[in-house]
Amino acid sequence: MKSVIVTGCFGFIGSHFTRLCLESGFYVYGIDSLTYAADQRQLHKFFIDEFSGQFEFIQEDISKLKYLPDADFLVNFAAESHVDNSIINSEKFINSNIKGVVRLLDLIKQKQQYKVPLFIQISTDEVYGDNKTNISYTEEQIPNPSNPYAASKLSADYFILSYHKTHNISYLIFRPTNNYGVGQHSEKLVPKSIQLLMRGEKIQLHGNGSFERCWLHVEDTCDAILKTLKESESNEFIKNNIYNISGDEYIKIKDIAHDIVNNFGEYTENDNIGHIEFDYYRKGADVNYRINDDLLRRIIHWSPQRKFKDEIKKIIKYTKEHFRW
Repeated sequence: MKSVIVTGCFGFIGSHFTRLCLESGFYVYGIDSLTYAADQRQLHKFFIDEFSGQFEFIQEDISKLKYLPDADFLVNFAAESHVDNSIINSEKFINSNIKGVVRLLDLIKQKQQYKVPLFIQISTDEVYGDNKTNISYTEEQIPNPSNPYAASKLSADYFILSYHKTHNISYLIFRPTNNYGVGQHSEKLVPKSIQLLMRGEKIQLHGNGSFERCWLHVEDTCDAILKTLKESESNEFIKNNIYNISGDEYIKIKDIAHDIVNNFGEYTENDNIGHIEFDYYRKGADVNYRINDDLLRRIIHWSPQRKFKDEIKKIIKYTKEHFRW
């Protein structure tokens, strides 16, 4: 049985990936510090009879971690990820996103006489910064982060590259675009908008709502990561590269809000304007992220399978059923 360490196993993408690994027959060591963003309701799902004896949980902050279990892979989802929080105070982002990654690398380095896991870092497309062109950025694009969150993720990427050159630690770095799906924390746009409507409040958007993002379902992201991870076992050329993970759906945030109102189940299409307001400006805001993931699609024959207009109905239903007043 192959084994994998998943840090941030109770976070949004991390929990989906953990379940996918369990379903795929992996033994999973889950590591999470259980911050405010952790969904501890996932815990019992990882210990059910279907996955009997496949999951072990370690509660710890990765920046303070003293020991790594022996495993074939280490996938690092653990991170502070909310841009607004990084603008207010970047200290937690430095501790988790930079110091935490360095700590993981040092622990892997100590294992070089034993079982050394392949290190997989989940970065972000935000490291490239605002894309004001009509050309999607490839992995060769020089990064230009606009906010402390993106800067902290890029710093981690550079530490990984340096540890590979200095200590020969093998890695994969993924830079996915905006993820959405069931179970996302309420600080993110989609669940936050749904919960505002549930409270009878308006959806709040920054800027004029014209900012565009590429939207990728969390399960498509996890499929791409796991498939690349598996392919790397038989193809050494896959390792030690950076891979963008993009969707096919470029949607303005105001159109995301319109879709949420239209599918909420209590309004007509004419209600859109009355339930959306543009009330604040984010410092250092990027207008567009646009990345090219042809490299990934070519080597693992992957493409996203889920569409926002289909998935938003499921997300609204789930959020209504699991909303905590």
